[in-house]
Amino acid sequence: MANGFGNAAVKEFNLALDELELNLVFLRTSMRLRPRLSGFLNRQVIQGEAETLVTSFLNLKTVESGLQYRGMLVVLSGAFEHLVRKILHEAIVAINKGFKTYDELPHKLRIQNVVRTGRALTTIGEPPDHVVVNYSELASQLATCVTGAKSFILNPEAFTLFVSSVSSGHLEDIFDVIGIKVDWDGFGREQKFETIFATRGARATGKAVAEHLDRLIKLRNRIAHSGAGGVTVTDDEVEDYIEFFRVFSVQFQKQIAAQL
Repeated sequence: MANGFGNAAVKEFNLALDELELNLVFLRTSMRLRPRLSGFLNRQVIQGEAETLVTSFLNLKTVESGLQYRGMLVVLSGAFEHLVRKILHEAIVAINKGFKTYDELPHKLRIQNVVRTGRALTTIGEPPDHVVVNYSELASQLATCVTGAKSFILNPEAFTLFVSSVSSGHLEDIFDVIGIKVDWDGFGREQKFETIFATRGARATGKAVAEHLDRLIKLRNRIAHSGAGGVTVTDDEVEDYIEFFRVFSVQFQKQIAAQL
């Protein structure tokens, strides 16, 4: 196991979860407070700007909280994609360090490094806006990956560039390319997941974990591509996904680290 592997990525992800949770609590509290606030006020001492603010807040009777909750799920999905990119990048760097010569690398990884670098380089005309791509570095590092090379540098960015909408199947494919297996039964052996899903046994629990992740990605895609029409998300669902990912991120990190 790579020492300290993924710690920084998981820490960053959990900070994002903390921020989402704090905003969820604020929104939930605001929605509960607004209809009750009037009875707590001393109208005689509220004047000027304070009176205007209070009146405006009390008049927000038709605010659709579901819109905020849907937005939180999109942010959560994005934070998870970022975690996957960070873990994948770190795994490729660790694999790179584990081989003394280029020829010792698994054939599949060598091929994919070339293929994915090529795909990444084709974006130079229209660079992606969600990441910064160093095209000179991609090209120069690819030039080191030749038969017989004793010093070489793989291109982690070429693998992470196209990571998006990380469903359970996509997550498997992402790591299979670099020779790492995502084991859903492994997730299923985590007792916290058994508690969350009220399941018993690694197979049933692991299946529930994968399906829960897939549901989030489907919701995210429907919200992002349809304007959220007809998509219902509650505060409890957002809270449940935050709890889910706190467990998932740690188990995910451990699984990948154990195979390096």
